[in-house]
Amino acid sequence: MLNFMRRHAKSTTIKILFWIIIAVFVLWGVGTFTGDDTLYAASVNGETITPKEVRHTARQLERFYQQLYGQNLTPEILEALDLENRALDQMISGTLMKQEAVRLGFGVTDEEVRASIESIEGLNVDGRFQREVYFRYLRAQGVTTAEFESQQRDRLLVQKVQELIASSIRADEVGARELFVFQNEKVDLAFLRVKAAELAKEIHPSEAETAKFYEDHREMFREPDRVAIDYVAYDAKDFATSVGVTDADIAQEYETFKSERYSVPEEVHVRHVLFALPEGADAKARDEGRNRAKAVLERLRKGEDFAAVARELSDDKATSEKGGDLGFIARGRAEETFENAAFALQPGELSDVVETRYGLHVVKVEERRAAREKPLAEVRDEIAGALRTERAGSAARDAAFVDAEKAGGGKSLQELAQTRALSVESPPAFAQGEEIVGLTREPELVKAAFATAPGQVGPVVSAGDSMILFRVRETHPAHVPALKEIRAEVENALRDEQAKAKARERAEALRQALAGKKPIEEVAATEKLTVEETGPFTRAGEYVPRIGTAPDLKKAAFALTREQPVGAQVYVVSDDAYVIVLKDRLAADVAEFEKKKTEIVRRNLDERRQAAIEAMLRQLKARARIRVNAAALASI
Repeated sequence: MLNFMRRHAKSTTIKILFWIIIAVFVLWGVGTFTGDDTLYAASVNGETITPKEVRHTARQLERFYQQLYGQNLTPEILEALDLENRALDQMISGTLMKQEAVRLGFGVTDEEVRASIESIEGLNVDGRFQREVYFRYLRAQGVTTAEFESQQRDRLLVQKVQELIASSIRADEVGARELFVFQNEKVDLAFLRVKAAELAKEIHPSEAETAKFYEDHREMFREPDRVAIDYVAYDAKDFATSVGVTDADIAQEYETFKSERYSVPEEVHVRHVLFALPEGADAKARDEGRNRAKAVLERLRKGEDFAAVARELSDDKATSEKGGDLGFIARGRAEETFENAAFALQPGELSDVVETRYGLHVVKVEERRAAREKPLAEVRDEIAGALRTERAGSAARDAAFVDAEKAGGGKSLQELAQTRALSVESPPAFAQGEEIVGLTREPELVKAAFATAPGQVGPVVSAGDSMILFRVRETHPAHVPALKEIRAEVENALRDEQAKAKARERAEALRQALAGKKPIEEVAATEKLTVEETGPFTRAGEYVPRIGTAPDLKKAAFALTREQPVGAQVYVVSDDAYVIVLKDRLAADVAEFEKKKTEIVRRNLDERRQAAIEAMLRQLKARARIRVNAAALASI
């Protein structure tokens, strides 16, 4: 049932609202505006957001995109994402929503904060909240319990505003049907493709043409500023053997956090049979469900095997095959009425019929466990490992700063690295936005390197799990290479440009022939081309089958008619030129709407609610006093 409940909890309207800031991040400590430009990146109605907070959120955003796109997230894409400004905009949005929640009189109780933390998926194993995982996570993030709880409180405030807005938008079946018809209309195109790459083979630029193209497009070939560094990485794993953890250390850690980190709350081992009720069930359906549940309860009271009955009848598919076994649960892990019934039972006892928002339950308790503190012997290895990891990280950090002072005094990185059995890395020069070979993209390290003079030691910078000590080896100012150095590159660029122009010119001739009512097959045969087809596609997105991402072409495709089936212009996609002709137009399948009406209307409702959230946010921004400190942002 816990899985059943979690699945439905995640489907509530609040989960789909308010973009990435609420889905991925927390509001990160907003202060009070002091008027000192060095202290804030932005001020929102007098509340400030600091450069440090923006930097933290930008790093979180980068990690999110890295997890989402993996190796496809290139330095160029990251640069285009403009994470610092994106992070600031999201933090401004979050602050405005929080302020609106306070203005509307919303509050968040300590119990709500606790429940929200205990529901975080990554902090649960087999449906049980893991306090030790929670505290380990906070230590790794460098966040105190009080700070994290404050952030959760702010998130919950924002969610309450979202719920208020969402509740004001009602389902609209007529509007959903009209939108479905519009979105599911399809067109099928025939098209002719003129490939620029094939025309490029026939183009041989002269020296004069190449020289002129180079002079006219010098900026196209500009090399950016680059810097080359030597660095030493101080990783915690390299210092793990140099730190010790004594029995006394373990005992002290245990005694200090025994009740907070190393305790287990009261738990009950529960089975249940669920009789699900449809959303919005009327009184008749509820009475029928309750009668079914009572009949099953009578069978169980007469001695039938609970597990067998659950396998036969329970609507909780996640647990029915296990005989309705939910395992051990603690308070705060299920709906309150269910918990109250379960915790009131002794082993072997059955509850009366229990109603929750998911339906009707018959509950049985198999076993009870009293709240207890884990004995030291049970958590000794866990504590030792956590302390060793923490101390190794501190040792790595201390070593990096000690060596930074020595390097500033003239000692070579090679000498310092050898003393600690580490190595000096000398990656190729890199530009802003490029990765440093051997490291993941580290914007703070790149920024520090560009701010350090040649031959000088830069500040110690955190990069992933390591601390980086570096010296700038040399710098390469931005410049346009001489033509003789890049002649082949210039010739290729000129050839590509001329080929695209020829492809467009040839395609325009084809388009005019088609507009003159010549059949596409005849035009294709004359020009030794192949008639291709997209197959039916809808308006969704910008991708056109067999052509590629082409928003203008796609928009034009849906404007074609049987009377005017030929595209009004040539479209260039990935250097190739295309002429399009309407082959067929297919109306939406209204029967499909009827078949999936409930799902479609609900999705439409979710989208309209999200649009309402966005509209409210635009209004809040329009009347807010927002100041952005460009100088502070530039320092991030």
